[in-house]
Amino acid sequence: MFEGWGVGLAVAETLPARLPGMPASPARLSDLLPVAARSPEGKAHELRRVQQLKSAIAAYEADLVAGLAADRPATADLPAGTPGAAAEDWRTPDAADLARLGGVSEFFTDELGQLLGCSRAQATTTATTALTLVHLLPATWTALADGCIDWPRARGLAQQLGPSAEEAGPAVLAAVEAAVLPRAMELSVTGLRALAERELARLDPLAAAHRRRRAATTADVRIRPAPDGMAELTVFLPAPTAAAVHETADRCARLEKEAGSTEPIGVLRARIVADLVLRPWDTSRPPVTAHLTVLVPLSTLTGSAGVGEVDGRPITAADLRDLLEQLDALCPGGLQAPAGGSLLLALTDPGTGKLRATVTRRELETLVRRGCLTHPGPDSDCGCAVLGEPGAPDRYIPTPAQRRFLRARDHRCRMPGCSSRTGWVDLDHVVPHDEGGETSCDNLCCLCRRHHRLKTHATGWSFVMDDDGVLTVTTPTGVTRISRPPGSDWQLDPVPEPPHHPEEEPPF
Repeated sequence: MFEGWGVGLAVAETLPARLPGMPASPARLSDLLPVAARSPEGKAHELRRVQQLKSAIAAYEADLVAGLAADRPATADLPAGTPGAAAEDWRTPDAADLARLGGVSEFFTDELGQLLGCSRAQATTTATTALTLVHLLPATWTALADGCIDWPRARGLAQQLGPSAEEAGPAVLAAVEAAVLPRAMELSVTGLRALAERELARLDPLAAAHRRRRAATTADVRIRPAPDGMAELTVFLPAPTAAAVHETADRCARLEKEAGSTEPIGVLRARIVADLVLRPWDTSRPPVTAHLTVLVPLSTLTGSAGVGEVDGRPITAADLRDLLEQLDALCPGGLQAPAGGSLLLALTDPGTGKLRATVTRRELETLVRRGCLTHPGPDSDCGCAVLGEPGAPDRYIPTPAQRRFLRARDHRCRMPGCSSRTGWVDLDHVVPHDEGGETSCDNLCCLCRRHHRLKTHATGWSFVMDDDGVLTVTTPTGVTRISRPPGSDWQLDPVPEPPHHPEEEPPF
């Protein structure tokens, strides 16, 4: 609910009533304050003024985040050791820093992520930075609010000095601020952070050594997807070890270059690191295998793309015969599971992308041989459904068939913004089982353990799922986000055919 006062934007009319190019009813700042009407000096002056305003807004935002954090104290969480409480061993370094900064609830960053429309990891970084500035670096926050320092430099100081607060103490941090703030705008962000680190080490050398030892315990390996089928693998290591790894990869890559390789040096480095980790020459270890999921729209079985003809139709024995024929045509011997792995066929509705059924290769062959039980016969085309969504058991625990179906439907944790994969999720009742919720696919969704605990134990949250699997999550402050099953995202609109280029047809 709007409380009657808050941040706003006002523009005083200091220019002529109507400038060339200004629309009759300006709706944007660039319409009201035409850039083309300013001289180069005027543009430069306005850019500097905008930076000051952005600094004031950033300080205000940090204050708001810190204020909301104060409204979500850790006293609302389950005590350690209580069933459903967080396990200390799985707490991330950022979450531990957040807990030290003011006893904030473990679920505060989840709420902040929904409010800002970002991931929980980004919300944790935002909250940690805000609490550091407001509570530990008041001089830096004041300089930011007054426009004497910009947001990138204020954020850099918070990230550099925040982890040091536990050992350094308020007096040391204040001394570092007094030393670095007068020079802040003269230095780059990297230079400012380096100066702050030197001052901190000079003022408290023993604490600096302790921080280096503690930082080594936060080493980790992370992966982030990138465009065009690539991904970024980040290894966070102590600096000497990281330098040694890079030097080894670089030296081996240059040896391959000297031996005549024509590949880019970066490609060689990446392949060498991958080989050193995966060790393809080592046959003593079990091979890496995979779970292969094939998404099959029902229109591929009928040759029809019309939504009205296909949407909601039963999956018949004839459909499955067609599917098996297509799988056998994909490769010699038919499409099979990887060695040591598994193969799952997910049948989707082409009109909505909704998952209709899941079946393994062996189950598919059995269903094709058996056909319809009501109208037996190997070539029966009676139109009866022989496959569909798994039924609901009269119990709390889902069946193996439901687990397989729901993990194929959801792919990941269904909390908006969460990217935890299905191998790390629970199947949770949207309407709790003890409140009458069925153990049905329409009332179950994949949630990682953290968000399963949030839904069960955090107060003020609401989770609602409709018949199409769309999950609506509402935070304690009334912010609503939705999460759709991944299949519905790529099936909503028809995929356009690629342009025809006769010159690209074989022979090339």
